[in-house]
Amino acid sequence: MKNHHFILGIIVVAVISLMLIIGCGNATGGGGSGGGGGTVLGHFTDNSDGTITDNITGLMWVKDPSVMLGVWGTQEGSPSLMTWYNATIECDALNYAAHTDWRLPTLDELTTITAESGTPSIDAVFTNTKSDGYWSSTTYTGNTAYAWGVYFDDGHVSNGPKGVGGLYVRPVRSP
Repeated sequence: MKNHHFILGIIVVAVISLMLIIGCGNATGGGGSGGGGGTVLGHFTDNSDGTITDNITGLMWVKDPSVMLGVWGTQEGSPSLMTWYNATIECDALNYAAHTDWRLPTLDELTTITAESGTPSIDAVFTNTKSDGYWSSTTYTGNTAYAWGVYFDDGHVSNGPKGVGGLYVRPVRSP
């Protein structure tokens, strides 16, 4: 009898997990607008303020990385290529959507928003994403002058020199 309860428990957990992943389990009873005024899209909620919340990790992301335009901006409306050092400074200084605690995401955090297919290989809820590399805050342990990035052309990860410009930025904040 104990095995039946154990198996039933596993099935219940699997069904609930699947519902969360496909967006069926939210505060309003499935689909549509969530309690925070946003729209639930898969496991993400568009907060209607330029941010996206990951309903699984709880992380809040900047929806469109072109908000990082500054002295390193390439052209109006396009995300900016930055060195790792500048990306860290810009994220830490970002005041956006009534929040000032933005930061560069870790490698693990950044890989949670990759999509298994498509170009760019990121969930479609995120806009203006270049099919190129995005910095993470994670330093490469093999050479501390390097940091990890995620490449949204196909979702692979690689490391590169922190002082050389050439990767984009998608800021994140913790709940």
